Amino acid sequence: MPERNISEEIRQWVMGSSGWFNVRDLDRELNIEHSRTKALRRMVLKGMCDLTILERSAKVEGVFRL
Repeated sequence: MPERNISEEIRQWVMGSSGWFNVRDLDRELNIEHSRTKALRRMVLKGMCDLTILERSAKVEGVFRL
């Protein structure tokens, strides 16, 4: 079984999203359960925000949009 590329799966999931999304939806759909994987998810989303690909909600924690 090939090893998962979680970073790429997260990027693809985000790019396929529309409107606002919550990290709980992302975690559920990609089966992100462990603290190490959640830390990686945070890094990927932060990087996408830094590149202005994503916008973080100013009002609700864990909510983003393209």
